[in-house]
Amino acid sequence: MSAPRFRSRVAAFLRSRIGRSFLVFSLLSALLSVAVGYGFYHSNLRWFLINKGEEKITALQLVDAFVTEYAGAKRQFAGADAPVPASFRAHAIDRFNKTRGISDALRMKLVGPEGREIATAPDDAATAAAIARFAASPTPAPETSFVQVDGETLLRTIYPSAANEQSCVDCHNKLQPNGPRWKLHDIMGAFVVDVPTGPFSRRNLLNSIVLGAAMLAMSLAIGLYVFV
Repeated sequence: MSAPRFRSRVAAFLRSRIGRSFLVFSLLSALLSVAVGYGFYHSNLRWFLINKGEEKITALQLVDAFVTEYAGAKRQFAGADAPVPASFRAHAIDRFNKTRGISDALRMKLVGPEGREIATAPDDAATAAAIARFAASPTPAPETSFVQVDGETLLRTIYPSAANEQSCVDCHNKLQPNGPRWKLHDIMGAFVVDVPTGPFSRRNLLNSIVLGAAMLAMSLAIGLYVFV
């Protein structure tokens, strides 16, 4: 079939009632494909938020338990010869971050309440407000959310750090003799763990576009066969 004849037959089909119905079908298929791709993207985003948040909380619970155990052992066995728990934890976190040098790796730090920090203050008002909420709550729970930092989207988990050992309380009171007295179980700060979401977001967006395009192509192929 020659090209002009093929074009004329296509034009005749599109001008017909069935052809117009096919165009409506194509539009509805496109809208459905966009909705499926959009839903797939946000479903994966929620999965990432929940699962990565739970993974980080589990890791932070392990760190907190380890340092609490160290604090108890230091008081019982090591006396003043071993580094204080706060310094021990800070050095361990610093070493951990140095081993995670790649730009899309997990990053961790420990910050104190705004105005009462020992070494590191919160970087932003949202983190300071989260620590204040932890201190005001009888059962503080970790918070996980997406945040923007310097134009980069991060999945941030803020995990409360409480004084679970009397030695921690005594040490902080010694370091801050002029401030309010710390008590057992007070919130002394929070772990802040950031995971860059750039690689995941790009992969998720690509997969969503591919899924939507594949669904649209399949719908149009089936629709064209039926209408023709």
